[in-house]
Order: sequence, then structure tokens, then C-alpha cells
Amino acid sequence: LDTSTGIKDARYQTMQRLSKLDPDKAADWVEQQPAGTSRDHEIIMVGSELMQRDGQSGIDWFMAQEMVADDMAGGRASRIVYHLATDTPEKAAEWIRQQPDDSNRDTAEVSMAWIYQQRNDWDQGFAWLGQVEDASVQGEALEKMLKNGWDKEAGALKPEVLQAAEAAGLEEAAGAYQP
Repeated sequence: LDTSTGIKDARYQTMQRLSKLDPDKAADWVEQQPAGTSRDHEIIMVGSELMQRDGQSGIDWFMAQEMVADDMAGGRASRIVYHLATDTPEKAAEWIRQQPDDSNRDTAEVSMAWIYQQRNDWDQGFAWLGQVEDASVQGEALEKMLKNGWDKEAGALKPEVLQAAEAAGLEEAAGAYQP
């Protein structure tokens, strides 16, 4: 399909429908498309549907696809982590451990931190955040997690949040945090 705006919208809507109705056909079509951001979006769309319908083979297809945009590839890793964590976070953790140590893994580790933080397991959340190698990615996620752990009435971090951050080696940032 062409790259004009109207055609892009039609392509997106068509792929959205096809990926829900027949993700295998959608996957076949996406595989024939040239590399580019439109294809990256379609990979995310189709891969998400394939994972929902076919678990591990959906993940295998998703990971086998080349993506041109690093942020889209990171988004793929994050979607896989959230999908696997719906069963158990341990499943997602095992998948992350098998991935190369790169920016996509950092994105997946941040996703794990969020999953645990949402479960009020600050120790595991900060432990995962402590593994993120990219300092700016880690710093941005840490800022958000600390904000979520701030006790407005006390005007300080909740004690369990501060303790968990310290245990993960993030005590300097946690100690200096002010919303």
C-alpha cells in the first residue's frame, strides 16, 4: 500500500481487523512487506494477537521479525514481558534472562520493575530496576517509581520503598528524591 496519510490509515485499520480475525494470514502478509515504521507497527499488532492465541509460537514469531525502530523493538520486549507475567512473573523473568543484554532487555527489565511495583513488591521492583544498564532509562523509571512510593502526608518516601531502593543499590537517588 502507498504511504500517503489516507492510505496509511486504511492500511492500519485493515491490519488491525485482519490481525484479530486471522493473525496467521496477517503475519504472512507482514513478512512480505519492506522494512519500515509501518511494518514495525504491524509487527507489534500481529505479534500481540499471535501471543494471545498461540503463546510461545506467537512469541517466537514476534521475536523473529526484524524491526527498524529501536523504540518499537523495546515495545515488543515490553509486550512479551507483560504477556508472560499474566501467568507468573517468574515466566517473564526467565524469558528476560535469555535475552541479549541490550536496550531491549533494559526495556523488559523496566517492565518487570513496573509489574512488581503494581503488586506492591517493592523489593523485586527495585531489584529489576537495578539491573537496567542504561543510566537514563534507569533514572527515568526510578523517578516514576519513587514518585509512586511517596507518602504525601509524611512528606517522605514510604519506609518500605526507601528500604527496597537501598537494598537494590539505589539508595543515593532514593535518599535525594523530592517530588
